[in-house]
Amino acid sequence: MSDFPQYNTTALFVCDPQKYYLDKLKGSDIDVIVRNIKCLIDSCKELGINTFMTKHNPTQYDEIIEELEPSNHTVFSKTLYSMYTVDLKKHIDGLYNYNEKDTTNHLKTVILVGFETHVCIVQTAFDLIKEGYIVHVITDATASIDLSEYISSLKRLEQAGVYLTTTEAILFQLLRDDANPKSAKVIELITNRSTSLPSYYKDDE
Repeated sequence: MSDFPQYNTTALFVCDPQKYYLDKLKGSDIDVIVRNIKCLIDSCKELGINTFMTKHNPTQYDEIIEELEPSNHTVFSKTLYSMYTVDLKKHIDGLYNYNEKDTTNHLKTVILVGFETHVCIVQTAFDLIKEGYIVHVITDATASIDLSEYISSLKRLEQAGVYLTTTEAILFQLLRDDANPKSAKVIELITNRSTSLPSYYKDDE
């Protein structure tokens, strides 16, 4: 099986990119993570790859970060830690997996980003692997409030067979070739991501 994801069989899963984490993940890392998530959303839109987003218990964890609010995809509310809820599974089956005889366009690969890595990302990845999906977790577009939990969870994900990669690496895997007509736009999004959004970091008063 090829490790390279294909447009028509790949989806981006954005897990709980909510305002709650802006205060909890202080420092430059939150800027990098949000900008990388935005870059992936915009690049996948350019490439025609579907994006699925969840928000976890918004009464406690607030709403989606404004710059990441969806323009072309649905947000699924959840209380389950895993993104792979009954509602999302039904939605995916309707889009990709409806034809049991022709699996050409069945969903095969998931690019997974968001918060928190040791809870929702891990449980989502495990659920997806159990269903037979190939999972790529983007290490510069995921985070946990506790760094030690984050480091430990990456090891656990790798042990389970998840591919650990970066925003830039996965996008170039999708492009494959400079002759790809989408290359110029996607490379522009990659290059400009460091200045594409405001800084969320606020010094403690």
